[in-house]
Amino acid sequence: MTAPNFLSILLDRAADDAAGTSDPLDHAGQLTVGEIISGLEAINNQPKLPALKDTGTGKPEHWQTTLDPDGVIGPDGQPIAVLSAVPSNKNSSLLQIMFDTGFTFPQVPKEVADGIYGRVPGSMFVPQGDIGIWTYPCDYELNVSFKIGGASYPVHPLDLGIPMSGSEANTCQATFQQRSDDFLEVGGIDMIMGMPVMRNMYTLINFGDFVDGSSSKTADPYIQLLSPMSPMRILTLSRSGSEVSILRAVKLLSSHLAPFSPNHPHHRLHLAMYS
Repeated sequence: MTAPNFLSILLDRAADDAAGTSDPLDHAGQLTVGEIISGLEAINNQPKLPALKDTGTGKPEHWQTTLDPDGVIGPDGQPIAVLSAVPSNKNSSLLQIMFDTGFTFPQVPKEVADGIYGRVPGSMFVPQGDIGIWTYPCDYELNVSFKIGGASYPVHPLDLGIPMSGSEANTCQATFQQRSDDFLEVGGIDMIMGMPVMRNMYTLINFGDFVDGSSSKTADPYIQLLSPMSPMRILTLSRSGSEVSILRAVKLLSSHLAPFSPNHPHHRLHLAMYS
């Protein structure tokens, strides 16, 4: 009998499970080992994305892969022009991305952050040292998606911004934030796909043959992704505005979020979710 060689992660926006919840998809978030979450078995049919290897060790150091060319689709439905800045990347049209459940705010190239928030009426860029954050009116709903392995993964409008506390009651802080100047020194990655992205994709991580010398034919690790919500459903929500507006209003009334701190740009909370 062999041990399971994969795990899966499904994050959600809810802070707690509702009392008496029985549907697995209604839970606040799930981490499984060796089994697929009921109702999401279609992930087995998704493309197997290769796990990139670290240029120094020649082994996978992080769970990372690449976006498709023109893989960031902005609010206007057009690709955001951006190239990979990883020196070892031989194809600059393929941005190297890393999945990390511990990043509250995805770290992205300046072109991506500007392309998502820069044209929103009333938006403002607030410098913070060598980087900064975008703010925008909470009642403006954005649509962004990522293309990975030939599939499109839309991001729910609620995951593109969080209401700021204090006197700026109708101001949202952008969740996709410009990476710092020394970001590329951390590793060979262009973007960190944190919680706001991973709430919108069920993630399966297969470790391949993780025992050295176990076989002459070793299997490489890979990643599979599945969107729990269809692009049409997200587009409908955004156009109607009902769910987004209502949930934002509740969040504004009950929010205990601390103001943005430049000393803690990532707010690392592994497998945690802001409510």
